[in-house]
Amino acid sequence: MPFGRQAARALLLLVLISISIVGLSAPASAEHGAGGGATYSSLAAGFTQDLVGTSNHFAGDLAWASDNDLFLSDCPASGSDLHRYDMQSTDTPIFGTVLHPETVVGSNAGCGMINHPNGKIYSNTTLGVVEINATTGAATGMVFGDPGDALGIAVDPVNGDIIYVGSSASSFPILRAPIGGASSVFVQPAVHLAGFVGEIVFDGSGLLYLALRSGGSRIVVVNPDGTWNRSISIPSEPGGIAFHSSANFMLTMNIDGTITKIDMGAGDAISVFASSAVGRHHLSTVGLDGCLYNTRHKWTTYDDTTVISESSVVRICDVDGDGFLPQVRRHRRHRRHRRHRRHRRHRRHRRHRRHRRPGTLRWTLTSIQNPARMP
Repeated sequence: MPFGRQAARALLLLVLISISIVGLSAPASAEHGAGGGATYSSLAAGFTQDLVGTSNHFAGDLAWASDNDLFLSDCPASGSDLHRYDMQSTDTPIFGTVLHPETVVGSNAGCGMINHPNGKIYSNTTLGVVEINATTGAATGMVFGDPGDALGIAVDPVNGDIIYVGSSASSFPILRAPIGGASSVFVQPAVHLAGFVGEIVFDGSGLLYLALRSGGSRIVVVNPDGTWNRSISIPSEPGGIAFHSSANFMLTMNIDGTITKIDMGAGDAISVFASSAVGRHHLSTVGLDGCLYNTRHKWTTYDDTTVISESSVVRICDVDGDGFLPQVRRHRRHRRHRRHRRHRRHRRHRRHRRHRRPGTLRWTLTSIQNPARMP
């Protein structure tokens, strides 16, 4: 074999090894989740807890910045600033706890927030639905739909419409609005007995779950056509809702600081998932890491068990399972577009390979596996 071909092959091998080493060693974020949290005095087996960040304000809802930083609202009717937690770095430990640093950015959020597949954040406010830039946290100026109750908001997984809770003046109807468009009633107040609605979340099948905070603590399940499916009574007033991505159960984060597990595979059986001596939950979200992020108002328990009257964000992760279901999935139209884009890229790649000049270093994986095909 000519020396030049041996040298080229050796050089290529060294390059591939170097790329692999760099890819394995480069940190994606300043992740510190070692499961050393102390917020919950009891937590279901197989799950860990960590304190993410703290705030001196009311802890509202959470949404994700475009760089995977975490936004927290103060939970007013409108005009809220956003607390931004830098998930790529950490602060000096305090009370034995490593936290993500916090900055405050001006915005116009209400309490409830949701990420949308279009890259924006939308917030339920008494002005209507407010659009927020996910890169900066600033309001874009777009406000649409009828006034909301400033809490529950979700994205229709089929067409991307905004689904949100209307104002108390209208007995909390569940409203539907296309981005930038007028709203219409999706779920009549009679379906949930005109109760005060907190968080609303779609499950993987398209059913909508409402956290009812008045008229008896319960979860009301709504069919995709807006009709009543069933009602699930729980022992405590619910704030947030989350679904496990593979196991057939959901969690409610309750105002009294407990977390209730509802096992849909066992006839909606109720059990305690987590409990804590102090603090109250409010709303929640799920990260790209599959972990559940909860807000807790005005009580923070540090890893060394020091308790301070400040709000906090707590993360719960599934050690052995698949984690929790993201609140926003790409709706069907976006998935078709993604497949179409992949198909076009594949066709361009095939044309590029057919017209590639021989003798270049743009070898395919097949060439590397079969040295005889190398130039």
